[in-house]
Amino acid sequence: MVWVPRKPDPRDTVMTEDEVLLLIDNCIVPHVRLFTVLAITTAGRSAALLELTWDRVNFDSGTIDLNLKEIIEPLTKKARKGRSKVKMTEEARKALQQAKAGARTDYVIEWNDAPVRCIRKGFQAAVERAGLPPKITPHVLRHTVLTWLDEDGVPIERVSKLAGHRDVNTTRKIYQKPGADVLQPAADVIDLRLRRKRAGKSRTIEDVRNDNRGAQI
Repeated sequence: MVWVPRKPDPRDTVMTEDEVLLLIDNCIVPHVRLFTVLAITTAGRSAALLELTWDRVNFDSGTIDLNLKEIIEPLTKKARKGRSKVKMTEEARKALQQAKAGARTDYVIEWNDAPVRCIRKGFQAAVERAGLPPKITPHVLRHTVLTWLDEDGVPIERVSKLAGHRDVNTTRKIYQKPGADVLQPAADVIDLRLRRKRAGKSRTIEDVRNDNRGAQI
């Protein structure tokens, strides 16, 4: 029998809005700043953003098409990870318009008149400059925005489409992890059953919720 180590737990680091803005402010190199803004506004994978070309950025329709013609690796038969066509946020539009004005190549993310192949070094320098933990990686930005959407009640089917997942169950498994506030109704039901039993009388769920609200003030 061969012992196989347990797969590590999926990364569950989620940044706060303040942390994201702090990171963007500390991206002093233009291409790193643009990458970071696009990562948090599109939830795109690093490879998709680094391969993005200007012909797939449409300011008129307000869309960013992260798709490329699907490539299947001949040896492994594996297809490129899914990508999506996303709507352009105002934050992204401003950053893209500024970059477009000085573009020297066909690639959106460029440096020294050439496309950027790896963003890791510049990104981590910005993370360090912002005083954020080293575990903050480009993938954390993707994980963060998709988690934000789920926590704010965006339907999981739409979150899945933005993520570029072929199966909504993949999105559900990774990102649909409700925070404590989302689970408040469940806590109210538990309180109701216990308090009703102790009091020996009937109480409504609204009574319990009002009690809980009062306790939080």
